[in-house]
Amino acid sequence: MLASLVRNIWAPKNSIDPKKITMISIMPCTAKKYEVQRPEFNHETDFVLTTIELEKLIKQMNIDFVSLEGSDFDAPLGISTGAAAIFGRTGGVMEAALRTAADWLEGKDLQEFEYVQTRGMETKKEAVLRLAGKEIKICVVHTLGEARRLMEQIRTGTSPYHFIEIMACYGGCIGGGGQPPYPNDAVLRKRVEALSVVDKGLPFRKSHHNPAVLAFYKEHIGEFGGEEAHTLLHTHYTNRSNDYI
Repeated sequence: MLASLVRNIWAPKNSIDPKKITMISIMPCTAKKYEVQRPEFNHETDFVLTTIELEKLIKQMNIDFVSLEGSDFDAPLGISTGAAAIFGRTGGVMEAALRTAADWLEGKDLQEFEYVQTRGMETKKEAVLRLAGKEIKICVVHTLGEARRLMEQIRTGTSPYHFIEIMACYGGCIGGGGQPPYPNDAVLRKRVEALSVVDKGLPFRKSHHNPAVLAFYKEHIGEFGGEEAHTLLHTHYTNRSNDYI
């Protein structure tokens, strides 16, 4: 999504030829190396490096982060929300979405938005929530085995859920194939705790409260879920059952 915005909005605004921009994404996920080649993304991202590859480059270049002088991110990238931070753990994407969905459905800024039902390292988590007077059945799974079982339920029409989250890697992105290896669950739990600390320590904890995102939509994209947003930020389903990596 960032590559799309950089090439289609930021570059023209700054009179820069998008072809002269090289986009490199740092990801915890090895699958992103395949994803970047998918035609619907128009090759807007040029290269993907995993977290481990970045770590190796830092060591090869003898970069000492402790001695580096601090600096701010280029706006608007330095402004983030707690909802963005928890994307990295199982259940985090769902919890982030629920924080916004609940506010929009209830029509107010809810003060209670800790969806603990989405948290934990169990490979399958189920819950029933009440939003705007309606019961919403949710399910969070991680690992391919759980994903396969849930997808089979959906295929056969036996899934009772309204909202699901699936992450392929155990623990979510924190346990991704491009991440530093972990010897046991304790390491992953520490990573989860770190994301929670970031989440709770930020001034904005809901995605739709991010002032940079709101300003960007107002100036360049228009309404949430509108035509321009759909064009720039969304893709369509493609059957890849015959694709091989």
